[in-house]
Amino acid sequence: TGIEVRISVAVEGDGRRFGDTICTFKVGDDVTLYPVFLRPVIDETSGGIGRFRPGTSDLDGSVSEEARVAFETALKLADQRRFGATLAEFTRALTIAPRFPAALNQLGLLFHQNGRIEEAVAAFTQAVTLSDRTINPYLNLGVSLNRLGRYGESIAILTSLLEANPTISRIRIPLAEALVLSQQWDAAGEIVQPAITDSANLPE
Repeated sequence: TGIEVRISVAVEGDGRRFGDTICTFKVGDDVTLYPVFLRPVIDETSGGIGRFRPGTSDLDGSVSEEARVAFETALKLADQRRFGATLAEFTRALTIAPRFPAALNQLGLLFHQNGRIEEAVAAFTQAVTLSDRTINPYLNLGVSLNRLGRYGESIAILTSLLEANPTISRIRIPLAEALVLSQQWDAAGEIVQPAITDSANLPE
C-alpha cells in the first residue's frame, strides 16, 4: 500500500503521566512529525459537543450544593497533586450524587494519572453509561484501554466515536495508536492521515 506507520516515544517529567508520551507518524514517502499528547482529556470546557460544566449532571437535572462543593474541592486538591485528599472528595461527591458523569470522568483522570489504569477504566465506563452528551469520557476510556493493551475494545469505542464526530481530529490519534499496536497498519494510516492534513493546514 505504500503506507508505513512508525511510532516513536519520548517520556518526560515524572514518567507516570501518560500525557508526556509523544507519538510521531510517518505516512508514505513523506515524513511528517505530528506530536500529540496521548492523555485523557482534562479540559471539560474546551471545544466539541455536549460538553459538561463542573458541578452539573445531565441526568439528575441538578446536583446538590454539597456534591458540587465536594467536586470543586476535589478539583482544587487535584491541582495540588494531593491524591488521597482528592480521591476522598471525589468519592464524597459521588456518594452524594452517584449519577454525576463529570465527577466520574475526573475520577478516572485521577486514577489514570496515578497509574491505576484498571480503576480509571471502571470510572470512565460508568461515565459513558450515564451520558452520551460529551466525547471526553469515551475518548478517555479509549486511551486507558490502550494503556492496558485492550486494543480491540478501544478500537470499537473510538471508531464509533469518530463515526459520530468525524470532524474532531483528536479522536484519530488514540484510535490510530490502537490500530498500530494491534498491527492493523493500513487502517491506522487511513485514520491518521486526515489529522496530519489538518495539522499541516494550520496557519503558521
